[in-house]
Amino acid sequence: MLTIKGIGWSVLATVGLATMASGQEYVGDALCSGCHADSPSADFFAGYMRSGHPWKLFHTAGETPAPDTWPHTVVPPLPVIEGTQLAWSDVEYVIGNYFWKARYVARDGYIHTGLEGETAQWNLATEEFVPYHPGELRSYNCGRCHTTGFDPDGQQGGLEGIAGTWAQPGIRCEACHGPASEHVVDPTGTPPPGGKTCAECHFRDAEFRMPWKSGFMRHHQQSEDLSHSPHSAALDCMSCHNPHRSVVYDDGGNIAHCTDCHGGNPDNGYFRVSGMASIDCKECHMPYMGKSAVAFNEFTGDIRGHIFSVSTEAIAAADNVYDVDGTLFWNQDAEGQSIVTLDYACLGCHADIPDVPITLEGAAAYSVDIHTTHAVPAGDVDDDGVIDFVDLLTVLANWGPCDPPPPAECAGDANYDGAVDFVDLLLVLANWT
Repeated sequence: MLTIKGIGWSVLATVGLATMASGQEYVGDALCSGCHADSPSADFFAGYMRSGHPWKLFHTAGETPAPDTWPHTVVPPLPVIEGTQLAWSDVEYVIGNYFWKARYVARDGYIHTGLEGETAQWNLATEEFVPYHPGELRSYNCGRCHTTGFDPDGQQGGLEGIAGTWAQPGIRCEACHGPASEHVVDPTGTPPPGGKTCAECHFRDAEFRMPWKSGFMRHHQQSEDLSHSPHSAALDCMSCHNPHRSVVYDDGGNIAHCTDCHGGNPDNGYFRVSGMASIDCKECHMPYMGKSAVAFNEFTGDIRGHIFSVSTEAIAAADNVYDVDGTLFWNQDAEGQSIVTLDYACLGCHADIPDVPITLEGAAAYSVDIHTTHAVPAGDVDDDGVIDFVDLLTVLANWGPCDPPPPAECAGDANYDGAVDFVDLLLVLANWT
């Protein structure tokens, strides 16, 4: 049975639990704000309300949301459903609209999906509607992770399409800290009993495999990623994240950075060569290999992976999966460790540099010693096996500072020092063939 260090629960034993057994009752986070407006730190409650958790589910109750309802986004537009433009009087809840997408729950509790050919999901990044299970009747059965104080029995508000009931929509204080009716009366003597952990919602597969579909990892499975990474033995979610603040809007959600532990120098394997000094560790080790709403290119989704270990082999993502009854899962080795394939780590960015293409094989060759100072090439800057006028013209055409080094847009940097200059020119001339 899999147990994640620092999270303190066993996945298979607790995946179906809804709430903590406690004598306390849910009171709502408005009461929490009385003491926690600036405790344990300044701007604490307001910062939490700017994070994504409270906004996973918002109750409109058929009313038009105020313009400032969501902290970072505007009120989303409404789709055309069954040939008719929706009005807010047709919407009971909004799912999301914080960063990735918005979906709409109808007044009867079913999610608006529309007819075949209609688009019901609003993608924030591209500002467009896309299909969401058109022609299907979709119950709202997401309350276990979208709400606070969830109970799988009953139907919230008596709505036919909703499975379960809850004390408060969204992931509010008591979802993670537990019901607090006694705590608010006696704050120091009666702590809240504790509620859900990160892993109880940020996972997708009960066996903690990593589902993969249509070119990308599935969303909300960061706990699976972490459990199959080199960091699983030492770190948990809150080693790096403040759950009360936003990560995606860079509002204090990241409390640790790679270099806090992995200070680089040329001898320890964490060195960034001069031409790559401006590239953050996460761009390669935590690429956007997951997709919630939008894929920006073939290898770039909209959710960062948490596997960290990058392969140095020319293995495509589509070849790094296995099939279980028609569902694809990301590969693990005998110890349960996984890797980031180079199409996500490298090609996701280099796919957008059309004049300097890079192949999976080229990325593999370059990645082997990417954290060490590269041996000075003989001047074959275009890597075609000869040193000739093409190499000379490449150097002259790209003269000046460049970042990152080849094989990106600064072709000609023969010695990988972040500049195309006389040293590169001399390397070409001295080794002319």
